[in-house]
Amino acid sequence: MPKFIFNKKMYFCDMGRNNEKNIKAHNDKLHKAQDKAKSKKNARAEQLKAILKKFNENKT
Repeated sequence: MPKFIFNKKMYFCDMGRNNEKNIKAHNDKLHKAQDKAKSKKNARAEQLKAILKKFNENKT
């Protein structure tokens, strides 16, 4: 269970993404996933180019 800190009628939870360390960790994970998806897309495009090139060579 998260710890709550009482400060002038405001409650803060130290388990969420509300601190710099957790924001950085979240952004790093997000960027890593985005880079992975982008590299998969680029690899697929390269494979398709190779297949098309091979098909066009065999066609003539």
